[in-house]
Amino acid sequence: MNEVFDFVDKALSLVPLAIQTGASVVALIEQQRTALAAMRNENRGPTDAEWSNLNATIDGLMGQLKD
Repeated sequence: MNEVFDFVDKALSLVPLAIQTGASVVALIEQQRTALAAMRNENRGPTDAEWSNLNATIDGLMGQLKD
């Protein structure tokens, strides 16, 4: 269960990044809510693919900040 909390914590870090880069906060939140709903419905933690997607999103936003 702790991995779900870790996922949520990391997903929430997207909000300030999205604001700083002008990305759609609503779209980012909806993407993560979809992933969390799947975890809840399947009674599981995040998959490697979900972690990868989250990390790629964060990396993309961080890249925009550096540009």
